[in-house]
Amino acid sequence: MSAPKIIFNIRFTPKDAFDKDERNFYSNTKAYNFAKYVGDKNKICKTYDRYDDYMNKCGHGFFNHKGVITSDEMKMINDRLALTDSNIWHGFISFDEETSKNFTTQKECIDFLSANFKRLFGHSRIDIKNIELICGLHTDTENHHHIHFMFFEKEPKTIDSRGNISFTKKGSLDMRDIEDFLINGNMYIDNYVDDLYIYREIIVKELKIYAPAVAGNEEQFPIIAKKMKQLSDMLPKQGRLQYNSKNIDNATRKAVDDVVSSIILSSPKLIEAEKAWTAELLKREAEIKKICLDNNLMFGNTSLKPEEIYKLQRLGKLDKESALRAIEYRPEVIDKLRNDFKARLGNIVIKSAVRLRDGDIESDLFKRRYISKSKNDKSAKINAKNERLRKRHNLLDMLRRFHTHYQFIKNDFTHDLEKSRQEIEREQQKTQSK
Repeated sequence: MSAPKIIFNIRFTPKDAFDKDERNFYSNTKAYNFAKYVGDKNKICKTYDRYDDYMNKCGHGFFNHKGVITSDEMKMINDRLALTDSNIWHGFISFDEETSKNFTTQKECIDFLSANFKRLFGHSRIDIKNIELICGLHTDTENHHHIHFMFFEKEPKTIDSRGNISFTKKGSLDMRDIEDFLINGNMYIDNYVDDLYIYREIIVKELKIYAPAVAGNEEQFPIIAKKMKQLSDMLPKQGRLQYNSKNIDNATRKAVDDVVSSIILSSPKLIEAEKAWTAELLKREAEIKKICLDNNLMFGNTSLKPEEIYKLQRLGKLDKESALRAIEYRPEVIDKLRNDFKARLGNIVIKSAVRLRDGDIESDLFKRRYISKSKNDKSAKINAKNERLRKRHNLLDMLRRFHTHYQFIKNDFTHDLEKSRQEIEREQQKTQSK
């Protein structure tokens, strides 16, 4: 059996754990504890970035899904951890030899967790905003880098059966969330996410322009304008108007999809972008099926360490003695992406239909496409830079055309001047001959 691409292992230790030593280990109250094990200088990676080393600021090497954890922050976390009544969840995310090449610095791990860690709590009572997460990257096993993690709830926010506010008592995470985390984490590593979202954003951006432009334009787009008018009449006058809201019935939702399709078919650019998005989605679906079939994504709640798991793998005993199992393919993963795509486009059309109904629809085709009031808006800075480059290009182009035109004028003038000089010389010769 080949090494799994990603192994995700998670367990939890409650406040009243039978094994007090285990609770003390993960609450960092024991002499040799989680922080000392993960922060072992011979194991932990202290390099923040391949091009910018943060060792002076965070020499211990700890981080979470938001960024690096400073020494002062770590001290405050340990103080809360020692007193908390929360469950303490702990485990590791381990990668095979090829995937380990993508995890050699803290920043690569932070980016991965920032994009995917929240998926573990989709069906859980745990609020990601209410957890304290501590992570460390171990690179001491050359072919199998792994992220050790531990987290707990900051405050009690769950209401129990008696109406009391308490910490979450249930320690096990929902299987759907673990599968979602592993599958999307794999897609993130393989860069399928970027390609899919790029095409989606192209369609969203263009639809935001086209939808209001064609909504009331019966002269150029009679069929779409008629469908948009019918949709505006179908929409409820009150309540939440969102594609997936209960306030929108199935018939109205189908009418929204029909308008979206009609607008896309009216624009060659939108047609090509939708084809590209669909192709990327199918590519992702095929990749997910393959990786699940090959048992490349595994999870469990074993007490084994990563190096012990890979030793079992080399001996061919991984599936028998590690308490790990491979995730199975679920079409819901792709359906979720497809439905999210439909909802985003549908909400744009709904907004235009409401504007049409309220009488404030207008063409946005001739408006500026992006206006930002924030000085720190990255998109605004990129747009401003592109605008400067465009103006510079236009200026250079104008100067080149002027230079070319000037050369023609200069050549004509030189030719005329030479011709006049020759005529004067001929006139002078005639005068002298007389």
